[in-house]
Amino acid sequence: MKVLSFTRNGNPNCLGGIETFQRNLYKMFGEKILFLTFKSNRKEYFNIKDIIEIDINKNGISKFLAKILSKSRYSYYFIKNILKKEKIEILILNSPNDIKKLGKLKCKKILVQHGSWEFYQETNFKNQPKLAGIIREHIDCFVFLSKYDQQKFVKELNLDINKTKVIRHCCEIELLKNKKSRNKKLIIIARLDNKQKRLDLAVKAMKKLPDFTLEIYGAGSDEEMFRELIKQEKLEDNVFLMGATNKVKEKLDECSIFIMTSNHEGYGITNIEAMRRGLPIVLRNTFESAQDIIENNGILLEKEWNEDKFAEAVKKIYDNYEFYSKNAVEIGKRHDSKIIKSQWEELIAELSN
Repeated sequence: MKVLSFTRNGNPNCLGGIETFQRNLYKMFGEKILFLTFKSNRKEYFNIKDIIEIDINKNGISKFLAKILSKSRYSYYFIKNILKKEKIEILILNSPNDIKKLGKLKCKKILVQHGSWEFYQETNFKNQPKLAGIIREHIDCFVFLSKYDQQKFVKELNLDINKTKVIRHCCEIELLKNKKSRNKKLIIIARLDNKQKRLDLAVKAMKKLPDFTLEIYGAGSDEEMFRELIKQEKLEDNVFLMGATNKVKEKLDECSIFIMTSNHEGYGITNIEAMRRGLPIVLRNTFESAQDIIENNGILLEKEWNEDKFAEAVKKIYDNYEFYSKNAVEIGKRHDSKIIKSQWEELIAELSN
């Protein structure tokens, strides 16, 4: 059965959460899955070939029409043709907003959750009261990242729980086999977008941890702002902007504790990558699946930020490092690609009947 995964800005050759999800799908299913996305000028770090890019300036549509037609209409136009040409039977959608037009296409449709309920409520459902009904009518299965997300969305959207599944993100990063040694290097891997990621919280809190360093890997529009913040807080010897990287495993192996301070996430694939390399996690409880991520493999902080609590969490993990690191590896096992692939295969088989 051939599958098409569509996302407007999720080219699997680029860095990012949805992009990594797409890339993992490809690694699991190979040529059985195609990817459709809008062409962008983002830097590509990988080399997946089965990508169809919609270029509004080169697909036979005038620039005038490009200005007046929405991306959802473009999506509908191209996907409809691709469904026929490639004999696509299952369409994976990665944003609730895409259901409005694409939900009417004649194929089985899976919607995958990538954000917290709070984020979706603010960006999708708050100003579109009919959207929940469209999802209930046109989606064959809504895939959630944890049971906590499933419970929240089912309640808020009045979904049929029998048309939902919990399938965690998978991770291709090799599971740590040896005992991980500790050091005083903290690490963040994230897009430099402070509105969502709130890296400023961790940066400022490093004043409470003078014996530790923080390495931040990522690129984004707020890079210069972070440089100024580090300078302003006189943390040039403790906090380092390292740039974007596709050498995630190697960078994680150089550090000891993974930090995530986001205002919202779906799951945060980098959390999984960190666990599988034995890194305990300090995480803000700002999204449903945070409760699924932390199980004696780190410390879950309150949503309301407190620098002292953050520093205490880092020191507690450092002082009990073997306990937290061992548990991180154990929890990381559940994200093995073989396990997640079998769950996706089961879902696709169900929809095929």
